[in-house]
Amino acid sequence: MSSYHEIFIRTDNSTEQLIADLATAADCEMERLGPEYDPIAYAGLVGNAAVEVELHHEFEDDFGMSFSQYPIVITLRSFISDKAHEKRVAMDIFEKMAAIGGYAMILAFDLQILIAEHPARNE
Repeated sequence: MSSYHEIFIRTDNSTEQLIADLATAADCEMERLGPEYDPIAYAGLVGNAAVEVELHHEFEDDFGMSFSQYPIVITLRSFISDKAHEKRVAMDIFEKMAAIGGYAMILAFDLQILIAEHPARNE
């Protein structure tokens, strides 16, 4: 199984607002996908990386991360298996979404390593 960077999100914003903010943060167009792509609902492209949005997931809390508290997941997937580039894209989107506001998020790698959290636990 492949390992990817994922941003888990909790928000009161509408799906439309989330996707608009994500498109701004990622500087890409986000396309609504049909049911044949379920569970991926929206997808975009940033350089050599896919940005895929699932509006629900079934990941269980693990490795000290409460995935169940963040119902939306954005997966960043490098087409050329460049994990450094994938991480840069994920961090850039994460930081821009944090600056936009209205999103509680965790950024993880391979569902095992917590990279960042917004707001930070001590905020």
